[in-house]
Formats: sequence, structure tokens, C-alpha cells
Amino acid sequence: MRRGGRTYVAAPVQGNPDFAHSRRLFILAAERPQAVTRVKPLLESLGQRVFVIADAAGGERDEACWKRPDRGDAAKHGRSAGLLRKDGIDRQVAFDVFTGSLFDAKVHKD
Repeated sequence: MRRGGRTYVAAPVQGNPDFAHSRRLFILAAERPQAVTRVKPLLESLGQRVFVIADAAGGERDEACWKRPDRGDAAKHGRSAGLLRKDGIDRQVAFDVFTGSLFDAKVHKD
């Protein structure tokens, strides 16, 4: 997102204060490739993995999709994946986030 001559990278995180203190957050970065590339070293220093989810920030709906799946509810995962695909999020990237972050935790599988 560009404002006032500056580019902002959307970077919602998965984790809690303990994850943040120990630099184990999962970070989902979205914006133009050159903007993400520029801030990626900073983001990598804050977490254990950075997912580059799109060339442009998908907005609040996409952020809600990343936060929506819980307790292994396959229907919620399916709805989220459908909305993400509609917004142009690459399937493999969505799969990587759902299987390589906190979404893959036990609480999401019970």
C-alpha cells in the first residue's frame, strides 16, 4: 500500500507474546515483490518463518482468512482457501501457510 510517498508492507503474524519474545512468530507478508524483498531481512529477524503471500496486500478479508481456521474445521479451511484463491493468493502458498505455521498445530487438528 502506498501512502504519502511511502510503501507499507502488510505483515500479520501468528503467535503469542512468548513466540514474539523468542522470535518464533510466523509472518505473512504481502505487497509488491520489491517492497517485501526490502523488508524481508527485518521480518526474518522477528520470526521463524516468513510467508510471502501475494504481490499486493489482500486487505482485511484476506487477513481474516488467515486467522479463521481453528480446531481442525475442514469447512472453515475450505471457505478460507476459496476466498484466498478468489483474491489471487497462490494455492501452494496457502497450503504452505496452512501446513507450515500455527495452523498445523494440534489445536487445529482436534
